[in-house]
Amino acid sequence: MSDFLFGLTIALSVGPVALMIANYGMRAGTASGVRAAVGVATADGCYAIVAFTIGAMLAGTLASHLLLFRVGGVLVLLAMGTWMLWQALRDRRRTLDGDVLTPGNRPFTSMFFVTLANPLTILLFYGYATAAAGAHRHWLFGAACVFAGSLAGQLVFAFGGSAIGRIVKSPGWLAASHVVAALVVLGYGVAGLVRV
Repeated sequence: MSDFLFGLTIALSVGPVALMIANYGMRAGTASGVRAAVGVATADGCYAIVAFTIGAMLAGTLASHLLLFRVGGVLVLLAMGTWMLWQALRDRRRTLDGDVLTPGNRPFTSMFFVTLANPLTILLFYGYATAAAGAHRHWLFGAACVFAGSLAGQLVFAFGGSAIGRIVKSPGWLAASHVVAALVVLGYGVAGLVRV
């Protein structure tokens, strides 16, 4: 149960990944948001497997290359934020012209790799795995529980974004919400760049 709660807690922290999932739900509908959520949860499950099995060996290596991982994570956030902003501005023009928007491309794959691009997450998983080492459970069961908890939390953002997309019918408001989400993701990237 603690593994599930850990995954849920990580998922429910509102950050750039949560905003990206909600954005997929708003822009392309529930199915796209759910695929993005599954991509993030799968990456979290992969991190959990690594943390529960060989995390102790990797923690020292990751810690010694912390700056490199931070720069990599910042670059991914800046790239995703820029891409989201470009999509939002392009779609704003198309929406206001009355064109039908097509669903986002490859939400599972893009969100899986965005989540994996933050290797610092594995330190969090390693810390949890170390603290929970006394629990009598198989590593695969623990990773599956983390995946399930993460998925439950990510689905909140997917369905929330989809609901916003269905409720807010004004093209101007939808376009503005996409631009705001993109700017927040860019803000996370800029804040990370300042801390590096």
